[in-house]
Amino acid sequence: MADVNISEFQTEAEIRAAEAEKKFIRAGHKFEMGDLDEALMLIRSSLSLSPGNAKYHYNAGYLYWRKGLLGVAINHYKLFVRYAPADDESLPIIKSRIKYLEDETKKQMKRR
Repeated sequence: MADVNISEFQTEAEIRAAEAEKKFIRAGHKFEMGDLDEALMLIRSSLSLSPGNAKYHYNAGYLYWRKGLLGVAINHYKLFVRYAPADDESLPIIKSRIKYLEDETKKQMKRR
């Protein structure tokens, strides 16, 4: 069996995290310019590189909410709750936002 250098894996993980963060920053710029589709594409790319990053899920949730895709927004907000540190100040806000979006989804289903 070949020797495995653990530092190579750490370097690869660091490279992936750095690339994810670069895409996240670009997503913020696209959002500020009003390009929600491009911002969302970049956030999704960040998530593919770093799927357990709470702030990426938070922002994906917000973008999907803005695009009217409430079910997807709820899923990302729930992932934010799962991955965020227990002392994150946004947790109560996001938990109430999840409840709000779930209620809105139910209302939309009743209208159909």
